[in-house]
Amino acid sequence: MKLGNLQYYFASRDDLLEAVIRAEFAQDLAVFRDASAAAGTRSVSQLAKQLVAYWSSPSGIAFVTLSTLAYHSERFRTLNREIYESFYQDVRSMIRALGGGVTEPEIALRARLMTSVLDGVALQIHAGAGGGSGADKRLIEGAADLLVSIATE
Repeated sequence: MKLGNLQYYFASRDDLLEAVIRAEFAQDLAVFRDASAAAGTRSVSQLAKQLVAYWSSPSGIAFVTLSTLAYHSERFRTLNREIYESFYQDVRSMIRALGGGVTEPEIALRARLMTSVLDGVALQIHAGAGGGSGADKRLIEGAADLLVSIATE
């Protein structure tokens, strides 16, 4: 695509970046919803491993970028809050579906903790801090186990 065409649709780099982040989030939310809907046919552990692996894939880079931009720009802070609140709602729904008689404040806390684990693993892997593919695999497996623990205990 020529630069002129790109500038026709996006007046600024921030507009383009926001559109990319929103598109990535829509795709990631669809993956999460599909995985959650299929959770009845798989164990919670399998679901957690799928989610951690997905967030640790290249798609997670958009959220590392968004988090960094949120430190410096009110526009991206607002976008960050919007995206995460939408994601928290879906995670809370998944936790509720698991049952266990957990209170709503506890469900909200667990959703944020689970999201923090997903974000942390993605950040470690994308920043190259994980120590390579073997260490990254162990990190993903450990994070999946932690997600199961947070969601179900």
